Amino acid sequence: MAKLAIRDKFAFEEHPWCCFCGGTKPTTTRDHVPPQSMFLDRHTPAGFLFPACAACNQGSSKFDRLFALVSFLSVREPTAGEVAARVRLEAEIKRDHPEIYNAIERVSLAGVVPGAFGLRLPDDMVKSIDVIARKLACALHYHFTRRILPEDWHNYVRIAHWPSHMPMRLADPEFEWLFKEQASLQRSTLDLSDQFSCRYTVDSDGSRGAYLCAIRSSHQIAILVRL
Repeated sequence: MAKLAIRDKFAFEEHPWCCFCGGTKPTTTRDHVPPQSMFLDRHTPAGFLFPACAACNQGSSKFDRLFALVSFLSVREPTAGEVAARVRLEAEIKRDHPEIYNAIERVSLAGVVPGAFGLRLPDDMVKSIDVIARKLACALHYHFTRRILPEDWHNYVRIAHWPSHMPMRLADPEFEWLFKEQASLQRSTLDLSDQFSCRYTVDSDGSRGAYLCAIRSSHQIAILVRL
């Protein structure tokens, strides 16, 4: 326990300001982005722990779990581990947010694939993708450049997301070729790239960054930062 306390204190000293609200509040917690709940056995990528104030950390807790469930629901051929994780999340959301869970609709896709079904997600589950995409923008740009996005981040950041089975939805042709580097996403010897992957490019001064994230076989999220 003593060693953990020393490590925590060192992290706060190195990263004194919350990277999610423009660096206007001191760091009081550390936030997992993407959410820890979307990773099997909660094994998150090494280094993907970010300085946060309590409001920014706790403010997205509901959407963290909804986003995680979206990522599992969209897997076409889930492993036994993914099925177990999905069932656990469904039970938690049904218990804590029954109005959201009960609003998930199973819809026929017979017009596209005979006998196939899909899901119509309630508004809060769709919103969870936007909420986590925004946190990813702040977290990734901080991770790769150590620059904190300003409070009015929406003036400098463009975000697009789409289901992974659909073509890339990017209005700006500059987007695609910018994603040159592949982030290392491991926890000890575990390769987590099948759960979360990220290609990116950043300018040396941190004034620009481009990030393309894959969330399992569920969604892709593209982020372009110009400061």
